Amino acid sequence: MEDWEPGARAEIAALVTAYNAHGDRGRFDELLALFAEDATMDIGDGTTYTGRDRIAEIFTNTRDSVLDGDGPRFLQHHTTPVHVAFEDADHAVGEAYFTVFSDAGHRRSHPGGLGRQAARRRRMSGAVERLEAEADIRQLVARYAVCLDRRDLDGLVDLFVPDVRVGRGVVGRDALREAFAAQLAPLGVTVLNTGTHQIDLDLGAGAASGHVYCKAEIQDGDRWIHQAIRYDDDYRRVEGRWLFLRRNHRLFYGAEVGQNPLALAPANWPEHHTGTGTLPHEEPTWQAFHGSDGEPAE
Repeated sequence: MEDWEPGARAEIAALVTAYNAHGDRGRFDELLALFAEDATMDIGDGTTYTGRDRIAEIFTNTRDSVLDGDGPRFLQHHTTPVHVAFEDADHAVGEAYFTVFSDAGHRRSHPGGLGRQAARRRRMSGAVERLEAEADIRQLVARYAVCLDRRDLDGLVDLFVPDVRVGRGVVGRDALREAFAAQLAPLGVTVLNTGTHQIDLDLGAGAASGHVYCKAEIQDGDRWIHQAIRYDDDYRRVEGRWLFLRRNHRLFYGAEVGQNPLALAPANWPEHHTGTGTLPHEEPTWQAFHGSDGEPAE
């Protein structure tokens, strides 16, 4: 939460309270002063009232109906706490349920929106859509690392578009599965730790690109390797899912570490903090890939 948010929330709550107090007491000048000059108001009668002069008509009609004896003689609005979502420090949208009491009884109303123009709502909706897309793409990248480390090849290829291009004239997830199987067969344990992830979105086209930094630990025979990797990615949204269109593995370096973990005794966690653990050998998908004992085939 930003430092300014608590104060802004309190001001918005006070704004709603003032709206009810002024409106119920017929103080329409004070009520209209709560609206921005270009404010809009929709009361569900099929008309959108734009600007203070048009909004004033709503309250004038209510006052006239009371004086003519056709409307309620008193009104009391009771509002729930307001739910507020901030676009930035100067713009927000909100909703609150309210109950109206009058001499004719009382009724519950639908949630009421707070003074925002339709264009601002669209911008807020667009911002939420971008956040959701970025979160989905980051989950896609995380699932790639987990599936690869577990040797869950079915889960791994499902992260790519159905018509993924594997090689010249070769496409499809089945071909990709074969390629992953060949690449991973010589390797033992892998640990992919993804970090920096930069994403460029084109929501209208359902496309995106990104760069993902990754530190990898890899068992290569009797050697233990560290690699610094950057994945250059293209993503596509297919039937509501963000998937890899293509993924390019780019290497900064690979080096053998000083202490080889393959020579360590079992840690038997939590008995010891150092030593070999049980992952990934206990994973069912790892065992299915390498054999029942989970050890890489010679």
